[in-house]
Amino acid sequence: MPDNALVNHETLDKNLWETSAARFNAAKRLQAQSRLSLWAAAALSVAAAMWSLAAMLSPQPAYTLLAMWCSLGALALSLVESAADHGARAERLHRNALDLRALMRECRAMPLADALARQRELLASCPENHASADWRLAVKGRDSRAERLRYRVAAYGWRAALLAAGAVLSVAAVAVAA
Repeated sequence: MPDNALVNHETLDKNLWETSAARFNAAKRLQAQSRLSLWAAAALSVAAAMWSLAAMLSPQPAYTLLAMWCSLGALALSLVESAADHGARAERLHRNALDLRALMRECRAMPLADALARQRELLASCPENHASADWRLAVKGRDSRAERLRYRVAAYGWRAALLAAGAVLSVAAVAVAA
């Protein structure tokens, strides 16, 4: 936020909009990451079960090794994502974004100093912060397909790759077992 001497209601309004939009983006990203990670862990678990079945039907060390790696991948992903607590973080950011939008509607009717103090209070009340990519998407991404694509790849890329890998490994195990 600029120095208070340079702030007026218009710049405060713009700042509130950008910050709340970035926090809405962050909440949506965190929720999607949580869902994608859940599906990726499930896909890896199914792949582990399928490779275990393939190893039972045709004992091959490679099948057992693939089953083990799929199991370890599902376990590691589950532990990492559980510790990240995306759902709770998303809820806090969403709630804060709603509060910032409410302040945006109210701030023109209050003295600037009070509005700035309320903004600082709201920002301090949220222990989470949005990522710079969430802000870039809010400010620049509305008009830029490239920015939206860059954001999605950065936010969801490796989780989507794990989901795809789990699905491909499951299909491969079925094909081998047949």
